[in-house]
Amino acid sequence: MNKIKKFIFSEKKLSGTIFGILIIIAIAFTFGPNIYAQFAIQTGGTGYGYGYGYGYGHGSDGGANSYRITGNDPSTYDYGYGWVSNASAVNLGAAGNFVILAKTGISTTGLTSIVGDLGISPAPATYITGFSLNLTAGSAYSTSALVTGKIYAPGYTDPTPANLTTAVSNMETAYTDAAGRTNPTATELGAGNIGGMTLVPGLYKWSSDVKIPTNLTLSGDANGVWIFQIAGNLTVSSGVHIILSSGAQANNIFWVVAGQTTLGTADVFNGNILDQTAIVLQTGAVLNGRALAQSAVTLDANSVIVPSENGDITYSWSQSGFSACSATCGTGTKTQTVICINNNSGQTVNNSLCTGTEPNTSQACNIQSCSSGGSSSSASTNSCTTLIYSTFGACTNGFQFRSVVSKSPTSCSLTTAQQIAAQQACTTITNANGEVITIPTSEEPSLVASVTALEKSLMKKINSALTNRLKGRILLQIQEKGQAWYVNPLDGSKYYLGRAADAFSIMRAFGLGMSNKTYNSFVAAGNKAPARLAGRILINVDDSGKAYYVNPLDLKLNYLGKPADAYSIMRTLGLGITNDNIRQIKVGEIK
Repeated sequence: MNKIKKFIFSEKKLSGTIFGILIIIAIAFTFGPNIYAQFAIQTGGTGYGYGYGYGYGHGSDGGANSYRITGNDPSTYDYGYGWVSNASAVNLGAAGNFVILAKTGISTTGLTSIVGDLGISPAPATYITGFSLNLTAGSAYSTSALVTGKIYAPGYTDPTPANLTTAVSNMETAYTDAAGRTNPTATELGAGNIGGMTLVPGLYKWSSDVKIPTNLTLSGDANGVWIFQIAGNLTVSSGVHIILSSGAQANNIFWVVAGQTTLGTADVFNGNILDQTAIVLQTGAVLNGRALAQSAVTLDANSVIVPSENGDITYSWSQSGFSACSATCGTGTKTQTVICINNNSGQTVNNSLCTGTEPNTSQACNIQSCSSGGSSSSASTNSCTTLIYSTFGACTNGFQFRSVVSKSPTSCSLTTAQQIAAQQACTTITNANGEVITIPTSEEPSLVASVTALEKSLMKKINSALTNRLKGRILLQIQEKGQAWYVNPLDGSKYYLGRAADAFSIMRAFGLGMSNKTYNSFVAAGNKAPARLAGRILINVDDSGKAYYVNPLDLKLNYLGKPADAYSIMRTLGLGITNDNIRQIKVGEIK
């Protein structure tokens, strides 16, 4: 009898247990979409949690810094995940007042559209090219039809010079802060290829180049902060979108790049770019963020808009870039595609959502008479006959700059000599009284010769593999205030570019002649040269010796123009390099 009772009671317990489990399962099926999995939070700056169940994954640190993303269909039993990021935004200081801020140059070609303020320092306003600046006498800023905002340069009325010095200093401090953050969420993610990924808020670190060949999604709410520490170059392939999901905001994204940042044709890019060297936006790229460069920013028919601080979606015009001209002379036509895009998603939207003037979809080209042989070299230029310069500013990074206070005629263009006269290389010494004295290098031995001799004395063992990889590149020696070198692809030696006139003469010294027919074939191929000419200087012998630099990264021809233009291009396309690496490349010298 006792055995029978024990069996009955044990059966009751078992039945009760089974009944309880069935009740839980029933509730789960009924209320599954509203049930959250529980997660364990890891220690450190970022925490992750995983769990199986119905519905959603959720992570929390018990405070404001918690995020969640949806899993699969709520009716499906699967895993969800959540995260916690305690990363704080980078304080841009006064640099945050600018949508573009650069130290050595800001240039544009095509119909660029900027929403926000531009600033340059220590280089003067003459190094802002392509914007047709309008400066009222005695004004603290200038304007441009391409800019919905104000443009600031050192030679303008107070307090602009002091404000720019502060902004540039804050930009450098912000870079140092962001590049020095520790405890990364991930290191060397994707071996530097992050295309196709979805990344949650956190700190990501790479010791080499980073490439984004396909769309990248940043998923997190309005509190999420992303910091990308990149020791090499950042290269985004053409047509790629950086997509913001689940409330992520461009204002909280920081791309911290030691090398060059290159956005490809028709890209849609989100976030603040803090670059220790140069930022290049190729034709039609859209930047919803800031371009803050410690050298130059180069634009080509781009849309750049300061990111919204409240998370509102913004819209921009996106241009495909003009096709080759339909005729080599006698007036032809070139066309492009123009669309309005959602900056967060990169999706095409109705044109009515975009503000500002819609860029042209076609324009005339090669309007010169065919009787001139297709050359426009005889076109007249409106050169300045009278100039008044300001005094030279402080010696900064080996250069002094001065602005043009007035010119005649008003709409004239500066000649080569006039542009060069607006700058001079310099050095500083401290006298016996402790006073710092600036000395123009025109009053001391050749700058090129002295720097070349110094680098020869510091040379290490030549690294052939490194030399071959960098042939044809422009190198910016980041530990020597960004002094520029050209690695000649023919002999593998590096040549110091020095001042604008020095760079111009050195680049022309290595020129390879080409005919107008050859040049036109390159233009028809998308303004690209064949790979065998990567890094070469090409001179059109049929068109007044016009010179072009073939960028090894995209094989595009970059017109060198006047000495100051050539110098700006060399700086813009430069790759940051350390002393240890550059001193493994042989030093060349033009006799």
